[in-house]
Amino acid sequence: MQQRIIVGMIDGFGWDYWELSEMPNLRRMVKENGHVTRGSAVFPTLTNVNNISIACGTWPENHGVAANSYYDAASNSSQYIEDSSFLTCKPLSG
Repeated sequence: MQQRIIVGMIDGFGWDYWELSEMPNLRRMVKENGHVTRGSAVFPTLTNVNNISIACGTWPENHGVAANSYYDAASNSSQYIEDSSFLTCKPLSG
């Protein structure tokens, strides 16, 4: 039987929050069914870059996303990266 794993990431959650805050519900979930570990952010420390690095299990140089947005010449504006068309590798899957 294949085991499922859920990886959660809380954006902007410094390790000092975990160490200094009670958070009874989060601590109960970890104690009953989970595991918590301190991770290191990739550079640049942007939400999309880090989340995609987790989802793909690789660095920005391999998955192709190094920013939260891109310049769209057609609209002459910055556009938020919201789909997988920018990836140069496949995400991990179960």
